[in-house]
Amino acid sequence: MKKVFNKIEMIVDANYTFDKGGVYPVIGAHGSGKTLLCECIAGLCRPDGGEIYISGDGSAIMVHEDSTLPPYLTVREYLGYMCSSEEADVACEEAGVPQEVYDHLIGACDKETRKRLQMAVVLIKKPYVIALDAPFDYCSEEFFNDMMPIIDELKDKHIIIVTSGNVDVARSLSGDVIVLNNGELNAVTDESFEIPEIRQAVIDLLAGGEDDDEIN
Repeated sequence: MKKVFNKIEMIVDANYTFDKGGVYPVIGAHGSGKTLLCECIAGLCRPDGGEIYISGDGSAIMVHEDSTLPPYLTVREYLGYMCSSEEADVACEEAGVPQEVYDHLIGACDKETRKRLQMAVVLIKKPYVIALDAPFDYCSEEFFNDMMPIIDELKDKHIIIVTSGNVDVARSLSGDVIVLNNGELNAVTDESFEIPEIRQAVIDLLAGGEDDDEIN
């Protein structure tokens, strides 16, 4: 697929097959187009060339790095629009959303609580493709450890794509990673990372670029 943003070809020739049962870390420098890729996969914007085919029930969801949840609804009100209170309680407990924030405005919750709420929404909706945009960048170890069992549980029946600007975060999800660079997707295997020159090249690549927020 191809995607143009502000007259710049951000994604030039992204060609990749994601299979159910796997977690796919996508890494790239700030401004490389990781967020844009997720938006296209989730159907939030259309590719300017090529197509995205999703099997299963065709459903996809994107969890943004910065919460897009409505800030002036309480947690309870928001979840009440999509499921029963019992189902919401189960999802929130699994995602680690504290009960004491249920009646707080979403906008008043801290960043990690909003991320937990977004994961609760994923658990409620259970889309076939789950695109998580930089969920673990600049987050606590506790948050990471809480989310990993959820990802492990979901991956068997879903496709999970996780973007990151951090090699160590990406490789903690999977030894094999996908690099988005110059608008193309290229797989780098676990074995390849054992080669010092390749590992250093990937690290150097991630050190360049501008903030991904520039392409949101």
